[in-house]
Amino acid sequence: MVQKKLYNEVLAPNMKQGAVLLFAHGLNVHFGMIEPRADLDVGPGRAEGPGRLVRREYEIGRGVPCIYAVYQDKSGKAEQFALTYAGGRGGARANIIKTTFKEETETDLFGEQAVLCGGASSLVQAGFETLVEAGYQPEIAYYEVLHELKLIVDLFYEGGITRMLEFVSETAQWGDYVSGPRVIDASVKARMKDVLTDIQNGTFTRNWEAEHAAGLPNYKKFKQADWTTRSRRWARNCARRWSGCSPTPSRTPTTPPRKELPPHERHFHHSGGRAAQWRGLGRACAGSRRGGYDLRLSGRRDHAVLRCARGLRVAPHPGPPRAGCGAGRERLRPRQRQGWRVRGHLRPGRVEPGDRHRRRPAGFGADGLHHR
Repeated sequence: MVQKKLYNEVLAPNMKQGAVLLFAHGLNVHFGMIEPRADLDVGPGRAEGPGRLVRREYEIGRGVPCIYAVYQDKSGKAEQFALTYAGGRGGARANIIKTTFKEETETDLFGEQAVLCGGASSLVQAGFETLVEAGYQPEIAYYEVLHELKLIVDLFYEGGITRMLEFVSETAQWGDYVSGPRVIDASVKARMKDVLTDIQNGTFTRNWEAEHAAGLPNYKKFKQADWTTRSRRWARNCARRWSGCSPTPSRTPTTPPRKELPPHERHFHHSGGRAAQWRGLGRACAGSRRGGYDLRLSGRRDHAVLRCARGLRVAPHPGPPRAGCGAGRERLRPRQRQGWRVRGHLRPGRVEPGDRHRRRPAGFGADGLHHR
């Protein structure tokens, strides 16, 4: 609701003639709360994902699908401007879809209310409470109905419902076929239609605008009640225990800002979890009684990740191994040509190259380290 005030007080009186105005969400324009100046090229232009995800995908050479539309075309180039903007954000690497303010606004509101946020969170909460009330451990309930949801959603993302069913057991597939319709039946779809109707006729927007104008009293009440719900409290405790999440509510992001990397390292720093694994390298062996551990570095990418990991120093990558290059230590055995072995010593924060001819250990741990 701040967008209307921002446009009327800041943008409208200061934008130059013939400028391009793109909206990340069409709610204010579609429902008449903002009336763009007649001399502007106007349209929605947004990525189908949160801002941090859009930036992360862009940095690693991929993109998030974008949508665009033309609402006002004063210059005759509004569509070209919107496409260029979407392509500049990486959207052309994935997909760019043309839409309208009406379609973008109504489908976005419905998706987040009925499925993505409202529907999914209510379904998870109901499932959690059902298991706990039946006498099962809250930790187990958390894993079964919330933690594993991420794994299923990843399969949805890869190839839809069919892809998900290919990866689960026949028992899970049978449960999908016979129990899913019992939980989400025709009455749910009817209520979804009611939600969509409220969005289309402006009832939701009017109620939300009035709530914001009144100082958000009901919004704050709902948020406080949600925060104190037993299932949400258990979810926070479980997440804090196993994921390191903070249980303290905050309006500001808890993730520290990312450090800007040099161009030659920027491409490889795409996995926070991977870099965190290398950052924990020294700490993992600081308490070990033995003299070191062995790693298997697959190539230049791993060396680049090591350079990005704070507290670790690694020698430059020696280049791809070549059969028959020189003699003695430079001649690699066939089984060693797929990567480079690095020996790490018990000095936290330091990784040093070691003997590439050492016998390969029997196996590696889940963290990629082999402790001797």
